[in-house]
Amino acid sequence: MATHPEDDGYAALPALTARFVAAAELLCSAPGQPVVSWVRKGNWLFQAGQDVGAVYAILDGSVVRRKANLGGDPLALDLLSRGTFAGFRAYLSRERRHRMSAQCVTDCLVCRVELGNLDTLLEADRVLEHELLAAVAQDLGNAQERMLQVATLSVRDRLLVLLAQFSRDFTTMNDERTVVLAPPVSRTDMAALAGMTPETLSRCIRTLEGEKLAHFSRHHVVIPSLPAFRAALVDIGVENEEYRQIPLAS
Repeated sequence: MATHPEDDGYAALPALTARFVAAAELLCSAPGQPVVSWVRKGNWLFQAGQDVGAVYAILDGSVVRRKANLGGDPLALDLLSRGTFAGFRAYLSRERRHRMSAQCVTDCLVCRVELGNLDTLLEADRVLEHELLAAVAQDLGNAQERMLQVATLSVRDRLLVLLAQFSRDFTTMNDERTVVLAPPVSRTDMAALAGMTPETLSRCIRTLEGEKLAHFSRHHVVIPSLPAFRAALVDIGVENEEYRQIPLAS
């Protein structure tokens, strides 16, 4: 495994994330206390109710942000992957305690910066501060987009969009027509991410399999016809080119 964002395999990090990590290592590292480290699958970056003590840049792996429903069960809100950040909203709003949790659903390489060090880092680089604020604003915009999808798309169509989102980071094999996805989350989390119950997700899976748009196994999702899948996204009015043009593996 690579252990540093400049190692091979990290060249694809977004420029903002790479700059943040470089600044953090320059200003915040102490002997025996590296700011970049691995967090194992299943562990938490932070949990709801804990004191806000740090922010995190995700350099590799995937993190699910969770929030408890009225019954106290933690539901998946969104899925964070390489190049994204966790904990910034709580930092910017100066909250004392986290209102949601962040759990690693794969082994994750993260850059952890404590709040006191973060203040110093941002005071030293106001351009970086403004770019991070823009990233948080984009995160809020993405949340609004997900709310709009829940309000306007059918459950079947929301599952299509979720699979298209998975294709950006979790494609394990593909060619010009077939894609194999390996989502890092459970069916329960998939249902929550798509804004439906697990029972509704099961019905949607049967629907997509009946339409031959996807085949679901325990750990993988096969898209048997990439052209047909792209056409289905266009048919439901998904205008985002990022979802329409599912990349082919090199």
